[in-house]
Amino acid sequence: MEAAEQEPPGDPVVGASDVPEAELAEPSGETESTEEPDDEREAEEDDGEDGDLDANGYGRRTVADRRKRKADDFSRTGLNPGGETRSSIRATGDGNLSSIMSVTVQNGRPARAAYGAELSQSVVDRRINTYAPSPSQGPMENVLATESVVLLCGPRQGGLPTTAYAVLAKLCGAGNIREIDLAPGAELAQASADDVLRPSCGHVLEVGGDTVVTRVGLGRLAAAARERQAYVVVIGPPASKIDVSLEPYALWHVNPPADGVLRNTLFELLAEGEVCVGHCESCDRSCRAEFVTAVQDDPKIAAYLASDPPPGEVADLAGRLLETRREGRPPADALGRLYGRLRDLAVELIAPKEKETERRSETRSRRLLHESAFRIAYSLFNGYQLSTVFDVTKPLFQALSLAGAPHRTPLTGAVLDGNIGALLGEGMTHGKADQPGSMVADLDRRAELAEPRLGQAMLDVLWNDFDQTREPMINWVLFLGGHPAEEARRCAATAAVHFARYDLLEVYRELIRPWAVNERTRARWTAAYAMDLLAEFEPVRVRNQIGDWTRSSNPCMNDTAARAYAAASWDIPAESAIADLRRLADRTEHTASFAVPLAMARIAEQADDSGMVLETLVDWSSQGRRSVEVQAARTALLLTRLADDVRPALPALLCQAHKDDVIRGRLVTLWRHALSNPLVARQAWPASRAWLSAVTSDDVLRPWTVEFFGEVLDVRPLRPRALFYFRQWKEDDDEEILAALRRCLGKAGA
Repeated sequence: MEAAEQEPPGDPVVGASDVPEAELAEPSGETESTEEPDDEREAEEDDGEDGDLDANGYGRRTVADRRKRKADDFSRTGLNPGGETRSSIRATGDGNLSSIMSVTVQNGRPARAAYGAELSQSVVDRRINTYAPSPSQGPMENVLATESVVLLCGPRQGGLPTTAYAVLAKLCGAGNIREIDLAPGAELAQASADDVLRPSCGHVLEVGGDTVVTRVGLGRLAAAARERQAYVVVIGPPASKIDVSLEPYALWHVNPPADGVLRNTLFELLAEGEVCVGHCESCDRSCRAEFVTAVQDDPKIAAYLASDPPPGEVADLAGRLLETRREGRPPADALGRLYGRLRDLAVELIAPKEKETERRSETRSRRLLHESAFRIAYSLFNGYQLSTVFDVTKPLFQALSLAGAPHRTPLTGAVLDGNIGALLGEGMTHGKADQPGSMVADLDRRAELAEPRLGQAMLDVLWNDFDQTREPMINWVLFLGGHPAEEARRCAATAAVHFARYDLLEVYRELIRPWAVNERTRARWTAAYAMDLLAEFEPVRVRNQIGDWTRSSNPCMNDTAARAYAAASWDIPAESAIADLRRLADRTEHTASFAVPLAMARIAEQADDSGMVLETLVDWSSQGRRSVEVQAARTALLLTRLADDVRPALPALLCQAHKDDVIRGRLVTLWRHALSNPLVARQAWPASRAWLSAVTSDDVLRPWTVEFFGEVLDVRPLRPRALFYFRQWKEDDDEEILAALRRCLGKAGA
């Protein structure tokens, strides 16, 4: 037998009951630790059927099925008055959504219904800088002077919070303004708790539709505020008129002048970005006033401002005006990018009005439905290849066709239902009707929306404006979460998080949790992506939810928790996350998964210092638990692949160990463990070879690396294996390094 085909002396043989070698394949050699591992076992799992999907690609469950489900046992999360994250989630491990609706916390005390947080002066100043005086300012000051509480009422996007900040800053100072957050269903008077309502401060409390606002509740809050010489502005839900029964606290908010809002917002945005808009050689900022005046003098902009638009929409216009300026377009083009107008366009694209002369037929209905399905898919997959858009349109078309007739055979499209130009609606793209999308290369056509926010508007309309589209959209997004293409899964996570902003509980139950418990690895990655995106809006809830997943008795949910840490772009709390991952590493069912090592590598990457993680791994490797030792060895190997920030051609861990003897000592222990572990050794030896090859031309690191590996291999079980591998590498690697290593091992030659 040739030497290349021999087993290394003393190398342990994996038994039939152990994990096959194919299952131990490492992730691809990317420096990003959140990549999915190229794991053949996981690929085999993905070939199975998803229990939540049928052969057509949409969910089997119906509305009736959902109504039969029992109410979830909620747990609680929140922030304490000092701003410190306080995790009070109940460790039931059932995977239900972390919520703020429970009345029990981990220590058994009643859950708090209100929280207060101080606003930084910079945040308040930014709001005030965009404020245009509202006619309601004077009456607000009068009500606060007599009652200490005012209930501000007005329509959506009316600029009520900005007016509240401006009035309170005048009364208390910009540095003494706090926000109050009420739990859903809590009473208004519960905001008067000592650690929520602070003396001599102004408070802004925005209440949702699930909070009942009564005159009695306002009176109790006012009494507490007067006692502490504080002020509270309660911003009610969007309304069309004032409730006279709530006087003298209730006050209708009158919109400030639109031209003033636009002017102030433009100046603030230009100041934030330090933007010169006049191509000045030495900008004295005078060009900003000229730009703002020119914008306001534009006839179409002036006509729009004269229509008394809501302040929120005017502020949105300011951002769009800066976009059109950068693109060299006239100011009037920004009007077409306003979110309200994008919503109107989305409604027309999804459900176009039929002409009176057109006859309604099944063929016509099928074509309209096909157009709607393609437009929805095109908007969600903006920037992706058109072939992917066509691929995901079919299951959406089938799901939509069944929405109104669940017992009917799904409509099937004709082979030639019109080309792509006919499927797309007017206003979706910049290109011609017969050449939509962007041509990146001759064979690479991609979807390209004229306004990227149109996709957000389409999802908004589908969730909120049509009574029969939620069910098929949930089923379609659920299907995309298990799609073989990663771009489809990324888009599924994006859509789920967008829907979650309207109804988090429903989206968690119907999308995120089913992905998390799915046996397919690809679906569990989708749940991890969704949690990463959701952390931008619900950071505390996401952290506690992942912790709850680690306590679950469901192995798939455990695995998803680790992948959520691995995919995190938010700051992971290292101490609690490592404790969660240690709990998972101790479970033998996760031994074949790379989820825990990927998560640990992500924590090390975020910390920008592997010392703490290495110390943890050394502790894991010495605990005598086989599954924990394997995860420690795999994590160490993943860490060896992270590139150094200063010298990308070198491993970051090598450079850190070269500078820090403590890290070097821990790494020696871990590397010996990896080289001798039966499930990791086959990957650890090539990793050693990669380090030796990386320092071949480095006169400083080469002798240090030889000395390091000499110390690693200078133990009896590893020495004969090292000589075996040296013979394998002799033809390809630097003979000088190998010879130096042999000398370190006390051998003159092999």
